[in-house]
Amino acid sequence: MAAAQPHLTADAPANAPPPASPLDDTKSLGETAEEELGMPDTPPIQSAFVNLSRGQAVKTFWYATMCCFFAGVCVLMEGYQSSTAGSIVSNIGFIEQFGTPDPKTGKKALDASYVSAWGGTGSVFAIIGHQVNSFIADRYGRRPAFLLASTIAIAGILTEQFVTTMAGWLGGKMVTGLGWGMGQVVALTYIPEVAPVQLRGALLCCYALFVALGQLSSAVALLIVNRTTPHEWRRAIYSGYVLVGIFLLLLPFIAESPVFYARLDRHDDAKKALRRLYGKVKGYDIDHEYAVIRAEIEHERSLRQNENDSVYKEIFMGTNLLRTLPSFFGLIMIQWSGASVVFSYATYFLQQVGIADPFQGSCIVFTLLVATLSVSFYCTDRFGRRTLLFTGGIGCFICNIILGTLGVVKHTPAVLNATLAVICVWVVIYAACLGGVCWGLSSEIATPRLRARTTAVVVNMSTLFSLLFGYTVPLMLSNKGKASRNWGVKTMYLFACLGGIGLVINYFMLPELKGRTYAELDEMYEKGIPPRKMKAFVTEAEKSGVKKRA
Repeated sequence: MAAAQPHLTADAPANAPPPASPLDDTKSLGETAEEELGMPDTPPIQSAFVNLSRGQAVKTFWYATMCCFFAGVCVLMEGYQSSTAGSIVSNIGFIEQFGTPDPKTGKKALDASYVSAWGGTGSVFAIIGHQVNSFIADRYGRRPAFLLASTIAIAGILTEQFVTTMAGWLGGKMVTGLGWGMGQVVALTYIPEVAPVQLRGALLCCYALFVALGQLSSAVALLIVNRTTPHEWRRAIYSGYVLVGIFLLLLPFIAESPVFYARLDRHDDAKKALRRLYGKVKGYDIDHEYAVIRAEIEHERSLRQNENDSVYKEIFMGTNLLRTLPSFFGLIMIQWSGASVVFSYATYFLQQVGIADPFQGSCIVFTLLVATLSVSFYCTDRFGRRTLLFTGGIGCFICNIILGTLGVVKHTPAVLNATLAVICVWVVIYAACLGGVCWGLSSEIATPRLRARTTAVVVNMSTLFSLLFGYTVPLMLSNKGKASRNWGVKTMYLFACLGGIGLVINYFMLPELKGRTYAELDEMYEKGIPPRKMKAFVTEAEKSGVKKRA
């Protein structure tokens, strides 16, 4: 639920006063919300700012926009650590520390089974982090959850800083994986609650952008270490403190989500949070905008079939299930498109491809990723989530087929150059279309009351695939160790198949979210509108003229 969804009416300028608050001295917030939503032919109460343009939204609600942007910084560390974990295994010093000697040559090498175990363990503990921090975020608030995620991230760096054995490195992956999961779930919960509806898609792209910036930072750090002091691999680990420190400096400026307080019926605290976010906006009526939030919450509560049902059971019941599934299948397109190969094991992948300097190659890959993700800020709310997902999914499918085919032919310099070029094209298509959109879908489709837990469940389900691919991708790529399959670039054939399956599923299940408020999504799901037809559906708010067509 976008807290007080900062929007403007169709005919009023940005500084126009909002309509009179629906609250009076004799009615409670809950009673007002129930009356507004109890009339099937009456459009639900809307924010006074419902028709603000994207440019006006940024200018008018700059502080809320800044809070969402700062919240995205939380996952800088996730991108850095996850990329470092998959790429540092190609560093000479790391191999000397954790490798095993070849019986014939005596030269040390990493067994693919160990690399797989390290990657899989991080994903397992990320799942635990999702569950733990979704509970913390719902019970104690989004800000405490951010702080806890940062604390665990620091603990993970400390662990990796001092370990000297393979078992110790495995322990480090447990702690860092826990931190990844905690940061993921709270960032994806906070941003859609606070973001203006006109900017929700773009600000959710902040998540993907900061993950990519973390990955690029890792690639640059490892490139510098590999070229200057290759045996001092821990220097790349120390750099993680800087990224966590940046977020901790920004955390005091991030306002608590008003939706968190509203769900707990802490009305004064919720209004205080609204006042911090929007209080300086001319004509902003705190009571009216809070009534919008309460109306949505009361409406959601009225739809509960049984008050005794657990939150997790609700996620898989009725219309909530129809919203959970596209959240998952939208997010899983990241894994199924091949990101587990290209990003999670970037340097390792390029090394197996035969690129002479895989660390430099990974820098190129992540630079392209960051640059193109910056463009996706505009694309998400301009073209819509569904359009971008299908465009990107089809593009990555074609690139994966080409890459798999290049893996079959003889590896000549021309073939290697062509392979790197196609990988770069894949990265641009992925970043422009899938990178920012898919992460947002994990939290944007869910009903607001269940968002934190739904996001945790959906990201957990996606992380199970991360676990699967984290363990199997090194085995597919490598020719070292008894369990390796030595598929090399031919591995991309598998992801072409998975991506094709994902496109078919999403065609039937994924709604278009561009310009839609959460009240409108509730209405369309309750009326049984097929997701692929939601883009053209005219809601009650649009029929009444309260809101412009999305």
